[in-house]
Amino acid sequence: SALLFPSKDSATFADLSLDELQKLKNLVVIDCKWRKGNGIISSPALKQVRRIRLRDPPKTSAYWRWHRFGPGCLSSIEAIYYAMLEYKEALAKTNKLCVLNESAKELSFEGR
Repeated sequence: SALLFPSKDSATFADLSLDELQKLKNLVVIDCKWRKGNGIISSPALKQVRRIRLRDPPKTSAYWRWHRFGPGCLSSIEAIYYAMLEYKEALAKTNKLCVLNESAKELSFEGR
């Protein structure tokens, strides 16, 4: 499991290995107002959960409710949408690297 929440100790999906990406089965999303988020993530139940942040969140939210927390602060549904796009992209990129590495081994083996 991973917690989708921007913090100093969070990683992006692109930072994870193929094994870590494949083992990730649950994405925990806190659905609350931004000002309550820090209180919720300080819960002992969430202390040990790996944190994930969006690598490239949109600068502005399409959500209708105004907030004063700055660029990249999205509604929960927007964050989920962009997280799934970034997860899929990271998984595809990591899988391609593995295929390329395996092909390189096969090519060098065949060349001997």
